[in-house]
Amino acid sequence: MTNEELFKKLGGFNPKPINNFVTPKEDVALNPFTGKPIVSLAGQLGTSMVRGIPQLATGLVDLAALPLSLSNVVNPENVFGSTAQLTKQGFLPPAQTGLINQGVEMGSSMFNPPLALKNALMVGLSPGLLGSVHLGKKSFPQFSDEFLENFKNKNRLPVEKKIGNKPMPSELVPFFDDYIKGNISQSDYIKQTMKFFPPQTFTKVPKLTPLDNIGQALNKKQTDKGKAILGRGAFIDEGTKVESRLDIPAYNEFGIWSASIRGKTPENMTKTVYGQTAHLVSKGKEKIKFLGSGTKSLKVAEGGNKSPFAVMEGYYKATSPKKSTQLAEKYINNSEWSQIGMNPRRAGYFYDKADGMPVSEADEVIQIGPLVLGKNVKKFNPKDSLTNRTNPKTGGLLSF
Repeated sequence: MTNEELFKKLGGFNPKPINNFVTPKEDVALNPFTGKPIVSLAGQLGTSMVRGIPQLATGLVDLAALPLSLSNVVNPENVFGSTAQLTKQGFLPPAQTGLINQGVEMGSSMFNPPLALKNALMVGLSPGLLGSVHLGKKSFPQFSDEFLENFKNKNRLPVEKKIGNKPMPSELVPFFDDYIKGNISQSDYIKQTMKFFPPQTFTKVPKLTPLDNIGQALNKKQTDKGKAILGRGAFIDEGTKVESRLDIPAYNEFGIWSASIRGKTPENMTKTVYGQTAHLVSKGKEKIKFLGSGTKSLKVAEGGNKSPFAVMEGYYKATSPKKSTQLAEKYINNSEWSQIGMNPRRAGYFYDKADGMPVSEADEVIQIGPLVLGKNVKKFNPKDSLTNRTNPKTGGLLSF
């Protein structure tokens, strides 16, 4: 069975062309002269510098379009000549992750008044128009150092039961090795992962994790004596742009499921709060984005530790956990809603549990513990989830 036949069987779509300069959905740039991925630190720093210098010009466009993009009249990627549009089209390399790379990009465009003014406006607007993430002001005895230590000692899972430490099934390892070596196609590998990692769908909505357990599973820095717990003083303004994910250490170490929610605007990016549920919505034409990483997932599949890189990005809706549960019960069997999964040992993307197809966007998301429901999800070609590895047989980038 060819890739196209498998994709059609799993849901069907029109494959997207791969950009000649930038790899889709990943922070890996291609060398325009060799066509190979840029993965060295020096190469990434150079990429960041190359990306920053043109912003002397694109910053003017970004600034002019700011009122329209903030009000969602137009998506930044659709503004001709903007940084986002040129990045999408492949005329600018993708933004590199990491503070050093981001610093180099900012430094190479530091003499950029429009960009500086735009960032200042974004920071100034965050507490009002753009919303804000608020930490609590009160400390709680159940989050004292002594209480947290006792809770962790009593509830820490043994090594063999930690979900994040489960190895890849031994029967799947030969197929994984063959795929990495280029001996089998991606479609063949996908068929095998569907056997060994069958999607686990829910027939009913999971119970809410007790608030105190959420806080007690976090470390002292995260809780700040309970001040970062939604429902214990912390709250998020409705309409604030955020990214949500499962709190990995909590479920891996203690089997406790909670949502980790971080602000995305400049004023909010250092603030993370934790709660029983998360409800994200679209804003205008800007859909919720499911952001994974083929490169980072591939490292996990090879035996590396899980890390918080897979997130859902959207606008926060201040729905109570009780109301979110009621909505989930209403939509769990609704045809417009899909159950979404993410397993970095399986692939680098979020996927629809009904057919295994990768998903990139949704109109609305409700997250309750391990259950994630997405409304009207948009699917894409598995080949677009690229890594910084080269397929030794084809010479192209390996998808994962």
